[in-house]
Amino acid sequence: MNEFPDITDELLIKLAGKKAFALGQVCFEQGAVAALKTRGKKTTATVPATSTNQGGQVNLHYTQKGIEGSCDCPESDGIDFCEHCVAVALALRARQSKPTLKKSAKPDEVLIHYFERQSKEDLLQTLVQVINGDKALRQKWLLKADNALGRLDKNALRKRITSAIPFKRSIQRYHRVRKYFADMEKALATLQEPVQLLPAEQQLELVDYAIERLDKATDTIDDSGGYRFPTMELLQAIYRSAFTKVSWTEQKKAEHLVQLLTINEYGFYGSVPDDYVGSITPECLDLFYAVVRKQWDALPQWQGGDWWEKRQYSVLQRVLEQTLEHNNDIAGLIELRQKVAETPSDNIKLAELNLQLQDYVQAQAWLDKVQGSPLADSARAQKIQQEILIGTG
Repeated sequence: MNEFPDITDELLIKLAGKKAFALGQVCFEQGAVAALKTRGKKTTATVPATSTNQGGQVNLHYTQKGIEGSCDCPESDGIDFCEHCVAVALALRARQSKPTLKKSAKPDEVLIHYFERQSKEDLLQTLVQVINGDKALRQKWLLKADNALGRLDKNALRKRITSAIPFKRSIQRYHRVRKYFADMEKALATLQEPVQLLPAEQQLELVDYAIERLDKATDTIDDSGGYRFPTMELLQAIYRSAFTKVSWTEQKKAEHLVQLLTINEYGFYGSVPDDYVGSITPECLDLFYAVVRKQWDALPQWQGGDWWEKRQYSVLQRVLEQTLEHNNDIAGLIELRQKVAETPSDNIKLAELNLQLQDYVQAQAWLDKVQGSPLADSARAQKIQQEILIGTG
């Protein structure tokens, strides 16, 4: 037999009246009852004030006849059974209606059974304490909260990226490098969803900023183990997804890809244009190659210099060579390589290409440039000379 009388709707309507019962039911369903505590036959709880409700501190107690209650709000004045009393009584009934826990219950069931008997206020305090005890978990839930409350904008996410990719003076030991990049990847992964809720162009700006910080961070970190690659792949995936959605003209997209090509020294943006083929139209890809060709044609004949100076030639040459080789355009390859030829190996390759066109005069001219170098008597040079002799004989 139940130790306390049943709290029925009929009983509450009798105590409070239909209007107060209806208001109290809405208050309960909105989860407004807080700090619900029961000791013996007495129950106390708080109904916080809102813009439309003054709220109140409620006291309920069981009697032989049923249940009585009072509240410090004006409607009750410490005497009458008001809407706040109704809300607390419904919360008490909900708590009492939970099924009895079996001895064979699983740990999760035990926890749920226990939590269901706690007040919302106590549960919130416990939850916040648990979350604050784990930095990564706290970051994750703060992002969820900020996102749900509309607090996340581009500037807020930029600050989160700054925190996720800290600069270090020097990290050399593998275990520290591994942890550094693992923490970074975890932090950035939590940012992926809120970042992708922003307009596509803002997404691109944020990933650019993240890559800029990652590039600077790797200046003082010995990542010979390649621990940065998962983070790079994550940023590249966000970037490609945003690039698909950005509302630019095809020409602007093509020019942007060429810009990525020229700054992508360490592959932070993936392979350009190969990794972006699925994110652009065939028209955009054609425009991309046209822009690359235009920039290549604008470059003067290579006169020699260091590796960095030649890089602007190399990145464009690589892309153009891929298309020319795909189309088996030997004449185009010759024209391309002539612009940057400076080593005996370059001259040998040009001689071989001219042989494919049966242009023996030009093949001989390029082969003559090898004279005096270690390649002059190589098997490749001898084979080229034999083919020239056969072709002109």
